[in-house]
Amino acid sequence: MKWVIVAGGTAGHINPALALAKVAKKNNPDLEIIFIGSKDRLESRMIPEAGFPFISLPISSPSGNIVHKVKGLVSVLSAIPTCKKILKKEKPDICLGFGNYISVPVLKAAHQLGIPTFIHEQNSFPGKANLFLAKQARAIATCFDQNQFPKKKTRLVGNPQASLLKDFKVDKKKAYEAFNLQEDLPLVTIMLGSLGSASVSKMIDEAIDSFHDSYQVLISTGQSNQYQYKHSSTERVKIVPYFDGKTYLSLSRLAITRAGATTLSELEALAVPSILIPSPYVPNNHQEINAMSLVNKKAAILLKEPTLTSKILAKQINQCMEDPAVYKSLKEKALLGKEKDPAREMIAWIEEIIQNEH
Repeated sequence: MKWVIVAGGTAGHINPALALAKVAKKNNPDLEIIFIGSKDRLESRMIPEAGFPFISLPISSPSGNIVHKVKGLVSVLSAIPTCKKILKKEKPDICLGFGNYISVPVLKAAHQLGIPTFIHEQNSFPGKANLFLAKQARAIATCFDQNQFPKKKTRLVGNPQASLLKDFKVDKKKAYEAFNLQEDLPLVTIMLGSLGSASVSKMIDEAIDSFHDSYQVLISTGQSNQYQYKHSSTERVKIVPYFDGKTYLSLSRLAITRAGATTLSELEALAVPSILIPSPYVPNNHQEINAMSLVNKKAAILLKEPTLTSKILAKQINQCMEDPAVYKSLKEKALLGKEKDPAREMIAWIEEIIQNEH
């Protein structure tokens, strides 16, 4: 059996694809998986580093001003014949796309050759590439409830990255020592993505003096955050540019985060109760829509940035950490998400499609 997986552009597209590939290879070492992506973007480094064969395509992005859009569109469409040659040579049983413009010529070529196609959508608001490819796709897996895709072939599966976290192990002692954390105090993690957020960081900074002494806080400012914290690290509050999200989420009693698709899949897989502050600066307000997947399950609390204050933030954190009824309710609902196994569910569906072809 052979799969071709197309993933590229950002880690948000690439990591779920790699997670699926890793779980699939672990389940079936004889399975062949080949990735296709752009020759000069993130995937050209990440995928070979993960140990998978990678075929690059010289395609330009159809974004930017009108000239770049036209050039990019021509580049994408003119790549279809090249993709057909690649697929004829590789003879995959299925082609899987994880969004981004790079998936368009490959999955269009696959459809023209009669190879079944399967797409995975990571966000609550689908990308243009997946919307364009949905009509011809044999199956569509999503991370959130969708009404933009044909219902008959769409399933709410989740992010394959969550499956990798089922066996996630942490050296607790080493992790605590890295930032001089206290092992006997409950941990609250605050992380707002690699870029951080100047406005929310200011609120966190102002809220620090109102945090209670019954817990400790680890704050990631974001490596590119323009806000300069007035507080410095103390015994109970650590302020650092970056920490590994999965590691410290797994040790946390509560997390305060943005609502990106990857972060939400990690929170769900690790069963961490959370306070979500969606970024209002993303297209189609998709982070708030993402957040509702956990909020509606009562595994998370939503705080909207435009109406948020440091006082509200501190009060909500203190209540979650010190009111047993509030925390118990959040934790019980969070634990329900831990039962999901998106990668294996996708693999079973893919194998079913391939079997029906033969």
